[in-house]
Amino acid sequence: MADRQGPPSPPTQDLPAP
Repeated sequence: MADRQGPPSPPTQDLPAP
């Protein structure tokens, strides 16, 4: 996925560790 010019998006693994 190409990151467009803008605010840095959060990481895909935004889920807390179990």
